[in-house]
Amino acid sequence: MKARARTCSALVFLSVSAVSACGGSGDSPGGSNVVYGSCEEVAACGGDPTGSWTLDGMCVDSSLSAAHLEDCDAKSDASGLEASGTLDFHADGTFVRTMTGKGRSRSIYPPGCSFLEGGTLTCEGLDDLLKRSVDRVDSDYESAGCAVVGESCVCDMVMSETTRTETGTWTASGAALTIARDGRNPRSEAFCVHGSSLTLGVSAGSQADDVTASTMTSYMRFTRR
Repeated sequence: MKARARTCSALVFLSVSAVSACGGSGDSPGGSNVVYGSCEEVAACGGDPTGSWTLDGMCVDSSLSAAHLEDCDAKSDASGLEASGTLDFHADGTFVRTMTGKGRSRSIYPPGCSFLEGGTLTCEGLDDLLKRSVDRVDSDYESAGCAVVGESCVCDMVMSETTRTETGTWTASGAALTIARDGRNPRSEAFCVHGSSLTLGVSAGSQADDVTASTMTSYMRFTRR
């Protein structure tokens, strides 16, 4: 059985803008706050992303986490996470991305949420699953656990300060930027280069052949350096 609920908080680092337009704070030590909740829509305008960029922050619309659960009104709060990083798009079509994330996140699952394909998982079972995940050698988390609060299952996760560097290739077509990380399937996201700013969409996991949205409601924002 494959877990369907990866506790949504992990997706913030995975794709991994304290976008001032979202009302977030960008002056936290060592990184920018991840704004979580409602983000201002940004138009996808395309452009030339070639160059070196520094992450200003991330804004994640709360509806993004809902894509990981079906028929479940789960809620996630990743506002306790911080992110920083750099992104270099080289003219030869290769890229290097280095991202650092740390902080706390919480997910709340009401009764009736199904966490496993083909079956259900109790809050106690989900707690055990997360704790075993933390114990893995390659885990990014220092602690995790779930408990029943009222009728809901509340899961808290604490991410250690973790830095990852990824390399691969990139292509841009219209307002779609396709990134193929080494050893991974390509992903296509909406993007917009405007002056010294790059806004890159964050989705629940679109593939390269999907239709890219004309606007972005979850995104990372970078400044050219």
